[in-house]
Amino acid sequence: MAVIGFILSVLSGILLVFGDIKNFAILYSIGNVITITSTCFLMGPMKQLKSMVETSRIVSTIIFFVALGATLAVALILGERPGTWILVLLCVIIQWLAFTWYSISYIPFAQTCVKKFVGGVLED
Repeated sequence: MAVIGFILSVLSGILLVFGDIKNFAILYSIGNVITITSTCFLMGPMKQLKSMVETSRIVSTIIFFVALGATLAVALILGERPGTWILVLLCVIIQWLAFTWYSISYIPFAQTCVKKFVGGVLED
């Protein structure tokens, strides 16, 4: 299932290259949902849902799903209007950052390391 999510995300990237922003947004978002859903098979659906609302993950979970909804809403409502691609890409970037933050929360001390690294980069 995770492979299907990955394939949909790659196909969406190809659509982005050819300027099909609406279908890019749809495939990218569906790919992310399938990727998260695939972890239900590893943990079980209830354990996955409980895990998603733990204190270290709740913010990234909410941001991810809001960005996912916003990505789809912008793409489907605004369609191919000028400037839509900027909003879609902004939503996709937020989706990606939230999903990445969510994912690294499963690695012990990874969020702390990333915070220190980014803090060090910003200080220089």
